[in-house]
Amino acid sequence: GMVVDSVIWSLPHFVVWQLQLRRAHKIAISCIFALGLLNILVAVFRIISIVQVDFRGDMTDDLAAAMAWIYAQLSTAIILACCPQLRPTFEKTIPRRFTRIRRNTS
Repeated sequence: GMVVDSVIWSLPHFVVWQLQLRRAHKIAISCIFALGLLNILVAVFRIISIVQVDFRGDMTDDLAAAMAWIYAQLSTAIILACCPQLRPTFEKTIPRRFTRIRRNTS
């Protein structure tokens, strides 16, 4: 799970910066990758909290923390999945000077 997520996160990251895209698009894609990394970190905390649950006694306190991390991971995953759909909003709010393509004149 987490190893695959980490590999998937790292593979395309450096390729994106080699593409001929606007700088704003590269930054936006990098921010989406950063949210992906956040989701992986939340998954680590979720697994740690589930492992720490004492299933033999009163689980109320332990399960509350585990459930909080479960919902945090689901929430970050949903936000991450919605990010590509926010492109028109960001293109309207980011100043045009940050989204221009610079051309080399030699």
